[in-house]
Amino acid sequence: VVADTVAVFLGDGPLFWVLLAVVPPLVTMRLVAEERRSGTLELLLTAPVRDGEVILAKFLVALVFQAFLWAPTLAYVRILRNYGAVPDAGQLLSSYAGIALCTGLLTAVGLLFSTRTSNQIVAAVGSLAFNVLFLVLPALVREERFGLLRRVLSAVSVADHFAGSFSRGLLDSGHLFFYA
Repeated sequence: VVADTVAVFLGDGPLFWVLLAVVPPLVTMRLVAEERRSGTLELLLTAPVRDGEVILAKFLVALVFQAFLWAPTLAYVRILRNYGAVPDAGQLLSSYAGIALCTGLLTAVGLLFSTRTSNQIVAAVGSLAFNVLFLVLPALVREERFGLLRRVLSAVSVADHFAGSFSRGLLDSGHLFFYA
């Protein structure tokens, strides 16, 4: 029962996927778009650092910020332990690893959209559309009649890769490679 509760909270529940789809676009929408809109991008790109270093730093800052947003979920684990229910450590660690990798993927997508426009709303909507496409659409075409489309969407489904490994307590190299 504890494993099911942890799985719902860290990968199988709809709130988890809504947060995972919405938070990265909101965090990344201003990373580069606002710099471009305000005119400070030129100043930043002429600094004595490479463009890739600037983008990597913005990506890592967004990831660290989102890690702080996920940190309160550790209190849930502590509450479970205080009531005598001990969650499986392997499942917890792999779930958090999956969350980090999935957040990294969706943050990279949000950063990509932020670099392509000077409007932060356009960046957020584009990133959110991508997230919904790769999180929700594969779940809508589960029937056999969709054939090749179903197989292709399942292969690129962020949720399927997460559920197939991380939320069950497994670290599969194929799923790790997908997120990388």
